[in-house]
Amino acid sequence: MSNSSLDSSVEKNSAERASSRRTKSWIAVAAAVVVVAGGAVAIATSQGGDSQRSGTVVTDAGGVAARTTIAVGGSSSCAMTTTNPAGAKCWGSNSYGQAGNFSTGGDLTSAVNVEVMQRVSAIAAGASHTCALGDAGPHVFCWGLNTSGQVANNTFNNQVAPQGVLIEPNNGFLTAKAISAGSAHTCALAATDLAYCWGNNGSGRLGNGLTTNSSRGVPVKDPGNSTQALPRVRAISAGGTQTCAISGDAGAAGQVYCWGTGYAATGTNTGITAKAVSVGNSHTCVVLADSSVKCWGDNAYGQLGNGS
Repeated sequence: MSNSSLDSSVEKNSAERASSRRTKSWIAVAAAVVVVAGGAVAIATSQGGDSQRSGTVVTDAGGVAARTTIAVGGSSSCAMTTTNPAGAKCWGSNSYGQAGNFSTGGDLTSAVNVEVMQRVSAIAAGASHTCALGDAGPHVFCWGLNTSGQVANNTFNNQVAPQGVLIEPNNGFLTAKAISAGSAHTCALAATDLAYCWGNNGSGRLGNGLTTNSSRGVPVKDPGNSTQALPRVRAISAGGTQTCAISGDAGAAGQVYCWGTGYAATGTNTGITAKAVSVGNSHTCVVLADSSVKCWGDNAYGQLGNGS
């Protein structure tokens, strides 16, 4: 079976029903895997405009041959590729430079090369920005909408080509081994096992104890000691307005910390230990040590899978 993965970072507005259906749920999950045959990318889209219809139409995606990962943003998509020396291609909306090819405006119906001068080892897409890890470093690069600091190049100007992510306090370039994009913010797991986040900081989703946007990566603070960074971070997931991370020893379930909407800006110890975490727009799911799945948060659309 292919190890191809699909990363969707589309923000959905469910606030009108969120307050009435918040709960926690224990569920059994059977994972569905998107298989990309022969490395070719195909996109499944719903038929017509009725979001309740289950039928799909599958179309080829611009002749892209994906290496391992597709990242789907609000209205654009990017893929790590086998054929492009730069390692990534993007297509879809390019209103803010989401294609990363020194252009802006219009919609791209075929994939174009991202102008990053090294192979890409990971990629993640937000609502209107994209970030990637490069094999040489691996350094972190972002491009696209930057009005909240999503690109983390110490400006708030939109960027039409990949920019190296800068971190506080000395404006050094971030070197990381994992990355996750939320709607308008991004977080990365640094080579030092610390977590850095940047971009929109509404409700404290960057985890640095503040609520002001940041155009540089800021270290996530330890809720137990706000003068220090959260140590031994093993996994991190950025959602719509929340972020969660797992901290602990390698090879064992770790403590889950979350920050942003519904949590303290300096982070909240959830009291849950898990080995994997994924955050949506307003709900979160974790894989526990026994491989069962626990979800909590907004259940307006049945996101928690608990039958209610």
